[in-house]
Amino acid sequence: MANIRGCDIASPYQDSWKPSSAYDFVFVKASQNTGYKNPKSGEKLKLARNAGMVVGHYHWMGTGSLTAQLNNFVAAADVKDGELIAIDWEQSGVSCANKDKFIKMVKAKFPKNKVGLYCNTNYWLNIDTTGYYGDFLWIAWYSSKKPNIQTPWTFWQYSQSGGLDKNEAAFSSKADLKKWAGGAEVANAVSQTVDGIALGDYKTSGTKILWRSLYHNNNVGTKYTCYCVTQAIAVAEAKLKKLGVIKECLDFWQFGYGSGAAASAATHAAGGVVDVVQTDDVTLKTLREVGFTAAWYRGPGAKYGNFSTKHIHAVLSGCPHASAQAKAQVTAVKNGKNGLANNGADYGPKVAYTTYKTAFKKFVEDITNVVQNNVPNSDKDDFDMSKFSRMTRSKDQIFKKGKVKVVYLDDKNNITFKFGGGNVFATFRFAFSNLKPQDDLQVQPYYVETDSKGNYVKNSKGKVVYHTLPVVGLSGTAGKTFDQMVVDFKLPNPPKGHTYRMRLRAGFYGEGSVKVTSVNTTIRES
Repeated sequence: MANIRGCDIASPYQDSWKPSSAYDFVFVKASQNTGYKNPKSGEKLKLARNAGMVVGHYHWMGTGSLTAQLNNFVAAADVKDGELIAIDWEQSGVSCANKDKFIKMVKAKFPKNKVGLYCNTNYWLNIDTTGYYGDFLWIAWYSSKKPNIQTPWTFWQYSQSGGLDKNEAAFSSKADLKKWAGGAEVANAVSQTVDGIALGDYKTSGTKILWRSLYHNNNVGTKYTCYCVTQAIAVAEAKLKKLGVIKECLDFWQFGYGSGAAASAATHAAGGVVDVVQTDDVTLKTLREVGFTAAWYRGPGAKYGNFSTKHIHAVLSGCPHASAQAKAQVTAVKNGKNGLANNGADYGPKVAYTTYKTAFKKFVEDITNVVQNNVPNSDKDDFDMSKFSRMTRSKDQIFKKGKVKVVYLDDKNNITFKFGGGNVFATFRFAFSNLKPQDDLQVQPYYVETDSKGNYVKNSKGKVVYHTLPVVGLSGTAGKTFDQMVVDFKLPNPPKGHTYRMRLRAGFYGEGSVKVTSVNTTIRES
């Protein structure tokens, strides 16, 4: 069913505007920066309400004081419960950090209203650094085609023709939009997430489909793929967004159903295969985790094929559409080989074999009747290094043979829980070099109690009490290795005024030393 249509108006540009049966909703400009108030706002709001339209208000954000801007908006806007509020972010000089802060200030002031972000695709893709949009994203993209972003949007400003800004809302009826604006749950297509990140637009049926534009217009790049690939890539991208590796989506040199590249024509002859532009270690390991079992680097001098352009070649396990040659590569990797004519060893990251369907069930959270595009925000549910909204990496650290030392995180060497007495789920991701397959890096998480002044609480013998958790061993591979440790436990309630700090310590058991190049941390307590 088609989405519903609406418009947005401001004075003096649409002073003659009156409600029309062609539009179900309207956003009316209320204010701008610290001083301007729309003199026609009250008049237009009355017309819209009397016509039964869903009403929204917006504030053009400027570089002035955030408090003064909030006061100006409150004085200018006659906001009723259940009406929408948008923050218009398009003025040069307004930082992403202030955008985030102002949305949260408005949300706190209007707890009974949905508060979201308006911006164009350039701001969202190139200027925004956090991906925060409050309760909804309203994107400006003037085209007959859908906005070229992967983030789920609620409103789309698609045209400025005829002296009126025209919009589309991702709802099938005005009634659904009104219910959602008032706080009710409305069933919609955004029903699955990975760690709170919506999967976005992906196909669920079809064999050979035309999907996404390629990274560049080469003469061998194949533009078709199968639905299996789109599902697996959606999960991979959600995981990589959570890790801070990508902001929007992966890029591709080619998909399947083509034979333009003679060196790989057999594997790309059907579905289940991709060549990915991004070539970092995290992306490679993530692709294997979501079902691309035969995933490895190719490029100048690479062990998996000397190609002029560096890329990750990946074949999806469990895909019925893959060619016989592509399936043979998956089988070879399962058996520790590289799937090439030389029958060499598999130098890729060691990841337990899985099909894309199994991985999909493992990583994807199924949410029914969710609020339109209202996925959990990291600043509410996750404490990444205590309070940062995305992953933070530690400094490089050297672990020597037989020595146990604290793993230094960037949050004063620990992670401070804001509250206690909940179920804690923590993920520590490591990148290390010089850890050979026979070596072992053993890591142990633990937590300590601190008083209201931040001092460690000691027992009757004057010793700091360490609450230890099970030791986890991390094994290496040749070259650079990525691995992770997952901790899931019940945190008791601390005494009043006290809190808990989580830390790690590790010991290296092997020859020489090992270098830990990053420790990415996610903590959730519920």
